[in-house]
Amino acid sequence: MINVMDRVDARMRDVMGVGGSFPKGWGAGRALRGTGRLVAPLALGALLAWGAVGGASPGWGLDVPRALAQELQTPEASGITVIGDGSATAQPDTTTIRLGVEVTAQTPAEALSRTREGAERVVQRLRERGVPEGDVQTSGLNVFPIQAPTREGPPDPTAVRGYRGNASITAQARDVAQVGALLDASIEAGATSVQGLSFGIRDDSALRRQALVTAIAAARPKAEAAAGAAGLTITGVRAIVEQPYGPPAPRAAGGLGGGAAEGIAPGELTVVVRAQVTFDVAR
Repeated sequence: MINVMDRVDARMRDVMGVGGSFPKGWGAGRALRGTGRLVAPLALGALLAWGAVGGASPGWGLDVPRALAQELQTPEASGITVIGDGSATAQPDTTTIRLGVEVTAQTPAEALSRTREGAERVVQRLRERGVPEGDVQTSGLNVFPIQAPTREGPPDPTAVRGYRGNASITAQARDVAQVGALLDASIEAGATSVQGLSFGIRDDSALRRQALVTAIAAARPKAEAAAGAAGLTITGVRAIVEQPYGPPAPRAAGGLGGGAAEGIAPGELTVVVRAQVTFDVAR
C-alpha cells in the first residue's frame, strides 16, 4: 500500500507543481502513511470518490482525479463463454443382473427360512458358474402376511391366510456373453423372477478423455460465431471447466430380446462429456 501512496503523491505533485497544495483535508496524507494498512486504502478511496464527484481546489482541473483513478484501476479482460458437448461410444464389458426369489408359507419363520434357502441356492449356483463372491449380493429380504379376502369393508388384519417371503439378488457378470447361461442357471436354482438387466463399462476414463477433447473442439465454433457477430477476434483460451453429465447411456436398446446370441443384445454405450470453455477476445 505504501507503493500506491507513493504513486498518488508523485502524481499529485506532477499535476500541482512544486508549489501546489493538496485539496483541503489532504495536508496530512503523507504523514498518515505510516499509521497502518487501513490508512492507504482509505486515502486512495477518498481520492477516487473526491474525483468522482468532481471536487476541486484552486489550480486543479476536474479531469485530474478521474485520470488518476483510471490509471490506478486495471480493467478486466473481455471473454466469451460457451458450452461444448462431446461423446465416445464403446461396447459394454459388464452386466448387472437383478433376480428375485419369492416363496409362500404358513408361518413367518417358515417363510423366512425358505426365502433364505432359496436365495442361497441361487447365489451358490452363480458362484459355480464363475461369478466372483464379491460380485454377488443379496438384499431386500422381506416377509409379509397374506391377508384373507373380505367381502365387505376394509381388510381384517387378523384374517391371515399365510406369509410371503421374498429376496433380491444382484450379480455382476464380467463376460456379457455369459448372461444368458447365468439367467438359465439362476432360474433352475430357484429364482422366481428376473427383475432386470443393465449394461456398463468397468473403466470409462479413456472414453471420457476422448469425449472431453471432442467437447472442447465443439465449443470453439460457437465462440467464433459469437465473436464474429460482435466484431471481436478470439485470441486464446482462458479457462476450461468440465461439467457433470451422468453415467454412460445406451446407444441402442439392450435387454431381453433382440438379434444377439441367446436373445440378449447389449448394444453400445455412449459416454457424454460437457465442457464450459471461456475464450479471450480482442477487437
